Amino acid sequence: MSGTARPPAPVIAPVSGAPEQRLQQIASSITDSHNQIAALQTQIGWGVTDGSDAQPGQIGEYIFANRTTAQLLGISSGVSTDLATITLSAGDWDVLGAVYFQGSSSSGADDLRAWVHTVSATQPSGDTGGLAIISTSSGGLVNMLPVPPIRALGSATSTLVYLGCNATFGSGTMQAKGWVRARRMR
Repeated sequence: MSGTARPPAPVIAPVSGAPEQRLQQIASSITDSHNQIAALQTQIGWGVTDGSDAQPGQIGEYIFANRTTAQLLGISSGVSTDLATITLSAGDWDVLGAVYFQGSSSSGADDLRAWVHTVSATQPSGDTGGLAIISTSSGGLVNMLPVPPIRALGSATSTLVYLGCNATFGSGTMQAKGWVRARRMR
């Protein structure tokens, strides 16, 4: 083979001791490496693989809060309202939710808004997610708005995230319920 240089041959260290002793050394080294990897996974909070809930601080940690049908909240037209709150520890979280509106009857169009935000009873801009808006004339029907996720990234020991809503409607009454959830991403 002219013009092609061969890489140098690997150097194999001589085996000391009986082959059984060397095999035992290799097995012990593999076991030690496995134990070190498992300890690192626990330390950095890797997710679970046994179907159990991730522990606080672990990737995959899940937090959920809701306002149920039994807790429907009457809301006033044009007034921003919090439906549920969750508390997040420091980390990187995906947070999303959904709001269900139940109107008695209404004349004209209803403007329904739902969000997740770190500020109480305040609609976010929606530039980074977390806001859903719909106009409807379906008074007396349930309207569900899924809220797109936001990234809640913080180093504070606790961050509150609110599930909020606002309904502007012509007549009748409006009630709301919903849920908010967060999953630790890292």
